[in-house]
Amino acid sequence: MTVVTFDRWLDAPPERAWSFLTDPKLMNAWSVAPVHMAAGDDPYEPGAIRVVSVRKFGVPLKLVERVVAVDPCTTYRYMVEPNAIVRRHEAVQLLTPERGGTRLTWTVDIRSWVPGIMPLLVRSMLGQLESSLDGLERAVRSPAS
Repeated sequence: MTVVTFDRWLDAPPERAWSFLTDPKLMNAWSVAPVHMAAGDDPYEPGAIRVVSVRKFGVPLKLVERVVAVDPCTTYRYMVEPNAIVRRHEAVQLLTPERGGTRLTWTVDIRSWVPGIMPLLVRSMLGQLESSLDGLERAVRSPAS
């Protein structure tokens, strides 16, 4: 098991950060990986499915995310369905009001089918998510959004 945690302070109230973090239409304004709804119209309904298009080791991969639990403007839990590389991927996004903005703590518990690949997988995930979170920081503070 590998647990990776991303921690960012966002210059926006939790309600604004929440919308950008969880609504696929707004996620595409900052995420380096395109996101769309695949099942269900409501991204906040447990059981809803989002599909995220990523590249892992040069190979295009569709991550199928199933929403597990939602506490609006506070907690978003989802799981990625197993695929050729990932055996288990559970994530929790926590939003906490802090210093006039929002603290985002995004924790990912990830496991692979492929022995020895976790260091490479985590390094790849870190780079992509850090770039996306830089975009999220810009998007939530932009008055034009």
